Amino acid sequence: MKDLAELEGRITLALDRITLGLEALPPPGPSEKEIQLMHELEAATAALEKERASNAALTDALREALARPGAGSNDAAARADRQAQEMQRVRETNRHLRHVIGRLREAEAAKVGDAELVNTALKAELDALRADRAAERSELDEILAELEPLLEEGADG
Repeated sequence: MKDLAELEGRITLALDRITLGLEALPPPGPSEKEIQLMHELEAATAALEKERASNAALTDALREALARPGAGSNDAAARADRQAQEMQRVRETNRHLRHVIGRLREAEAAKVGDAELVNTALKAELDALRADRAAERSELDEILAELEPLLEEGADG
C-alpha cells in the first residue's frame, strides 16, 4: 500500500507539471499581431491592385496621346521608355509580392507562424509601394512634359 500511495503522489506531481507546461504554451494558431499583419497585408494588396489598374489606364492614355500627330518627339519617346521600365518594375515587384503572400497564406493555413515570412512579406509590400511611387512619379513627369508646350502656347497667345 505504501508503494501505491507513493506512486500516486508521483503521478499527481507529474500531472501538475504537465498542466503547468501546457498552460505556459502559446495558444495554437496565429497570434493577434500576425492576424492584424495579414489583414493589413491583404488591404495593401487590394490597394496595390487598384493602383496597378489605374497605372495601366494612364499608360494606355499616354500611349494614345503620344501616338497623335506632333507628339512623337525623341524626348517623348525617351519618357515613354522610362515609363515602360517603371511599369515593368511594378509588375515584377507585384509578382514577388503575390508569391510571398501566397507563401504566407500557406503558412497560415498550416498554422505555422513564421516571423521571417511575415518580415519578407512586409519587405515585398514596401518594395511594391516604392515601385508604384516611382511609376507614378514617371507618369507625372510625362504629364508635365506634355502640358509645358500647351502652357507656353497659352502664355504666348
